Amino acid sequence: MKNKHKNDYSRLKRKVFFQMLLITAATVLTVFLLRHILQGQIGNRIVRFLIGAFHFEDSEALTIYQLVIRNNMDMILFAACLIFLAVLFRFSVSWFTRYFDEVSAGIDKLAEESDDDITLSPELDFMEKS
Repeated sequence: MKNKHKNDYSRLKRKVFFQMLLITAATVLTVFLLRHILQGQIGNRIVRFLIGAFHFEDSEALTIYQLVIRNNMDMILFAACLIFLAVLFRFSVSWFTRYFDEVSAGIDKLAEESDDDITLSPELDFMEKS
């Protein structure tokens, strides 16, 4: 026997999709903004660090910076994007688990036969209509 009420997850799906889209865009934008802001400054600091810490000559430190950092900038930016994406995705999972907490609290109120109203986020309003 089919359920007469079709669960409409469209609002929830849309919100989760836009959160993920926002997280991805924020990640890419943040990494490229940081790259643009720190361009030149970070390179000079790395070269100075190599000179100070390892007593390299200026030309040696510049060569090491060129070979290790600049030649691998695409991989470094990709890794930075992955790190930012993982951090922001962690926040997204925390936002999403809030829905489970709301449903669990509602089930607890039903089990206790409480007279308190069960309130859910607007994305979960299809559950209240059933």
